[in-house]
Amino acid sequence: MFDNELGYTLENKPTSREPECEEHCPSPPTSVVALNGISEVVIGCAYRVSNTLGAGFLEKDYENAMAHQIRKSGLRVEQQKPINVYYDGVQVGCYVADLIVNDRVAVELKATTALTEQNVAQCLNFLKAAGLQLGLVLNFGTAKIGIKRIVNYLKFSSTIADNDD
Repeated sequence: MFDNELGYTLENKPTSREPECEEHCPSPPTSVVALNGISEVVIGCAYRVSNTLGAGFLEKDYENAMAHQIRKSGLRVEQQKPINVYYDGVQVGCYVADLIVNDRVAVELKATTALTEQNVAQCLNFLKAAGLQLGLVLNFGTAKIGIKRIVNYLKFSSTIADNDD
């Protein structure tokens, strides 16, 4: 099982580095710990793929390499997963995610000279449509991999979503 720097495994079990006193050191919510653990594994896979392949391949090549590496790390991954977009109860479109990891984290892959605000906005809109909390935008188009971690804060707080008017 993966042990992250917070001292939690993906299943939120304390590790030997965690203090014994729970009342002074409460653990973070399971969902946040799980999301952080998944994103940590995916980012590690991205570095491995980037270091091995380098820049210059097509997005599909990086997608296949990432899916393979994520599966090797023990996580589930779906490629090219379609998600319907609704407006006023009517389906108005369909977005296709490059990767969905463990049904919790969306991964959008790019192979371009630089990430743009449009790439980040696209990922955030997908998170909203899919009802997910966390997304990663990974750019393999440069010598050093570009990584943006996108959080859908509306999924973390129902009060924010309820005060939308």
